[in-house]
Amino acid sequence: MMSPANVEDVLLNDFAKLLTYVAGDSGVYRRSVQRLSGQGLRGAIIYDALHLESALAIKASILYTDNAKDFRRLLTPDDPIRIEGIR
Repeated sequence: MMSPANVEDVLLNDFAKLLTYVAGDSGVYRRSVQRLSGQGLRGAIIYDALHLESALAIKASILYTDNAKDFRRLLTPDDPIRIEGIR
């Protein structure tokens, strides 16, 4: 397991070059809550919903995650995005 300092270094110096940073707005938060409510979900999965809605807001075609199972259960048939696990 990596130490917090190692994780910070990798995220801020190496991995950050591959990411697109998206500012959350009230629409992203609203759609995330509606997505969970519509699917009868609650709890910490809101964080996955926020990431998903942020990706959808910028019209990303793929969302890469280490937690593909939870992201896939958030998807609806109309979502124009593919979830790819990184492991």
